[in-house]
Amino acid sequence: MERSTHGVIEAETICDNAPAIVFWTAAIALSFWYLGARELWGPEERWAEIVREMHLTGGYFHYLPSLFFPWIPLVAASLILVGGIVIWQQGIMDTYRTLRPFALEIRRQTQDHTAEIAFLHPMEKRMLFYLDSNKPTRSIQTADELEDFLGSPAEAKVVISSVESHEQLVSLGQGKISPEATVKERIHPWETQKKKYEAWIVADAAK
Repeated sequence: MERSTHGVIEAETICDNAPAIVFWTAAIALSFWYLGARELWGPEERWAEIVREMHLTGGYFHYLPSLFFPWIPLVAASLILVGGIVIWQQGIMDTYRTLRPFALEIRRQTQDHTAEIAFLHPMEKRMLFYLDSNKPTRSIQTADELEDFLGSPAEAKVVISSVESHEQLVSLGQGKISPEATVKERIHPWETQKKKYEAWIVADAAK
């Protein structure tokens, strides 16, 4: 009975690992498939010399550059180092970036609606990139322009302003803009609040 149970367990284990077994069997077979297909010493006479240098020096990875182009390993190492620093810095910067998460939150809250976007005064080009709106973005400077924008047929109207222009936008809204913004850009302790952005999302309940 024990042998029978043991055999069943082994069969189940093999079945469970069948994809991995097939993959590694194929990988090993393909690794040796073309072994010997090319001549060791052929039209490209460096092949045999490269193998000899690899064997003598024990360098199995940078044999070609170090043998024929001594400056390439240094350049390659420098590029790898610079690339690593850039990637590391990108990760650190993403942790402290606030404009992109702010724009993505606006997109998230308006993804189920036909939305139009307007900026009070100058537009932030980076934010336009992050918002990726498929409609033209307006620039608002007067109360009439704001009223016209809020009366557009879009299901949701997004008005974006800097924190320092908060009071001005609320005043232009004449009661149609809430004193409290819907989305606010995150502010780190070392940053000035007035340089940040906030957005009002005015949804049309009738649509």
